[in-house]
Amino acid sequence: MRIVDFDTFVALPNPVVFSEIGTSGLYERGDLIRSGAVAVDFFLTTIVPPTMAEDVDEIGQMARWGSYDAKARFCVFDATDLAQMKQLLG
Repeated sequence: MRIVDFDTFVALPNPVVFSEIGTSGLYERGDLIRSGAVAVDFFLTTIVPPTMAEDVDEIGQMARWGSYDAKARFCVFDATDLAQMKQLLG
């Protein structure tokens, strides 16, 4: 896992599995939304909702990030991290 800023995050190739710093939940980033050549937003799909007991219907749902926060930080998970998560979550 590594922590990246917004510019680094949107420069990564899809698929990107991530969690935003300061929030909970696990997501896959989808297509970017651009203003000219600059990425300003993106689509995401919920893998693990923030509160599993209440938000189980969100799994697999696509949404827009919509925060427009260029100072946001993201935890980005690599293949090794994902394999370990899969093993732990069964």
